[in-house]
Amino acid sequence: MLIDHIFIFSKSKGEEADELRDFGLTESPGRRHPGQGTQNRKFHFQDFFLEILWGVDQHELLSDSTFQSKLWQRDQYQQTGFSPFGLCLRAAPPINPLFKTAIAYQPAYFSEGKIIAVLPNEEHPSLPWTFQLPTFAKDSKQTLPPTHSAGLHRLTKTTFEVTAKAINSAFAKSFAAHQELQFISGHSPLLRLQFDHGVQNKQHRFNSLPLVLEY
Repeated sequence: MLIDHIFIFSKSKGEEADELRDFGLTESPGRRHPGQGTQNRKFHFQDFFLEILWGVDQHELLSDSTFQSKLWQRDQYQQTGFSPFGLCLRAAPPINPLFKTAIAYQPAYFSEGKIIAVLPNEEHPSLPWTFQLPTFAKDSKQTLPPTHSAGLHRLTKTTFEVTAKAINSAFAKSFAAHQELQFISGHSPLLRLQFDHGVQNKQHRFNSLPLVLEY
């Protein structure tokens, strides 16, 4: 699977995660990101997790180290027009050519030398903020995913709705061979996550998030 996790920036200090819980998802422990100025709430599935992220310290978000990653533009997506989504792709040899031009971001909460490779996608802001974690960063504390009463288990397809111009970008075209990750034209940012190949033949659109779950 290409995707490690996806984040959605919150406009309500993470309260949107309550709607996910009401739907029938079991929440995992979240955390604060010291030095980066963000905090999260998380929902783990098989080999994937969904993260609700929000800014808690603008001084840290605007610090030299964090600001160069262009994460602030995502936190302020309602004003900047950038997509609120972040896409974490798994690092695997050989290194994805996509990341040859990536920004090397050293988060304050990582030990020295542990770098996140970031593609801000500034030329096409409707695309997600895309990154790869160093291999050490896999959450070793999360062994088995929780059980969700909604019956969702494994992510099988991810679709981002972006502008028509972004679809023609080199970034979007680089995923043409990966049917489990697609970019389609849309009028506003929207994320569609399909679980278990849609075996239940159901879908749910959330009121507080630009998110549709198909399961």
